Amino acid sequence: MLKKKAIALYKKYKKEFLDLSPKARYIIYVALTFLLFSGLKSVRKGEIDVIGTYSIYEQNTQATFIISITEEGTEKDLVIENVNKKGDKLKVVLFESGLEEKDLKTINNFIFERSQNQAVRFQDTKIWEGGTSIEVKLTDINKVNELSNTLSDLSSIEVYGPTYTADLDSVDEGALLVKATKDAKKKAVKLAGSQGKRVIRILSIEELSNSSTGVFGEVLGMGGHYGESGGTKHLQGTTKITKSVRVRFVIR
Repeated sequence: MLKKKAIALYKKYKKEFLDLSPKARYIIYVALTFLLFSGLKSVRKGEIDVIGTYSIYEQNTQATFIISITEEGTEKDLVIENVNKKGDKLKVVLFESGLEEKDLKTINNFIFERSQNQAVRFQDTKIWEGGTSIEVKLTDINKVNELSNTLSDLSSIEVYGPTYTADLDSVDEGALLVKATKDAKKKAVKLAGSQGKRVIRILSIEELSNSSTGVFGEVLGMGGHYGESGGTKHLQGTTKITKSVRVRFVIR
């Protein structure tokens, strides 16, 4: 319906459109393009759109650490070399802890030059700073304390985590979709009833983006070991997983 109206308006006022200034034509062109290609679906008479949602809480069974390595110096190549050496040593430690290549992912590499003021000599010294960040994923949550203690023993690294998450791959998406659709129908029945009508059937279902929000517990203080004064007991918590759908109903 919107597309037909947009095309009809253009044909009817084509001459006036061409007589407008370039800026005005551009604004109208953008508006018409949006109507034609945005994928909007107009709601016809006798139809209603309702958003349905359903949420569950899943026990967290996975943990993620982010490990950062940084190095600086006056020679770029040497900085890169030292970062790579530290990275290789870190991988050895992680592999010895039972992790595999599939559990590690490089998420950031950087190298840049900055100025460092030397107050004594009243001149700027060029310093190269480089680094890398590695994401470590533990699918066995029982190994969190062991890995935390291992990382606490390492120097020249910064550790963030653990961050706990549920295994989203094991979630029954179909079941969530059914429950979210039922929630939409329940709302539609009430909405139609308020207008003296009833729901006849479902016309279409559009799955919206999912969301998952972790409920985090206490995190290990990386300055000490788990169970000692520097560490804090981990609370794994849960992750809230929400499924949302837009359902179009026919009402009479």
